[in-house]
Amino acid sequence: MVTIVGFKQCESKDGKQFVALEIQGELMLVQSETTGKFYLTANKTSISTSFPLQVCQTLLGKQLPGNVDKVECEPYEYVNKETSEVLTLFHTYVYSPEEKAIESHSMQPSYSPQALIQQNQSPLGQFSLSGVIGAA
Repeated sequence: MVTIVGFKQCESKDGKQFVALEIQGELMLVQSETTGKFYLTANKTSISTSFPLQVCQTLLGKQLPGNVDKVECEPYEYVNKETSEVLTLFHTYVYSPEEKAIESHSMQPSYSPQALIQQNQSPLGQFSLSGVIGAA
């Protein structure tokens, strides 16, 4: 699951305004490479939305199915806001919806009507296509 933890007003390259939701994945326990101590962290990313700021405010804390995954990408420079250090990164974080959650909303039945009839060992003559109980 991911949690909506914030939102921000953004502008596209062509000057159009939109709102991006900031989402955070599950907590992870990570060991520092320099100190060896453990700390908690979570992957974050943003996704664009068509909702206005007022609606986005009501979405804070809501959860969505899926994960925030780390993926490789073309190298780019990132400036650490706290230290002003310029880093070259080779990864980014993306939202990935869980396929199981999408499949569970399918309108297809998860059972076979024929299998249910055979399982109950009911003669087909007792079922009616018209909704009237009796021989078909």
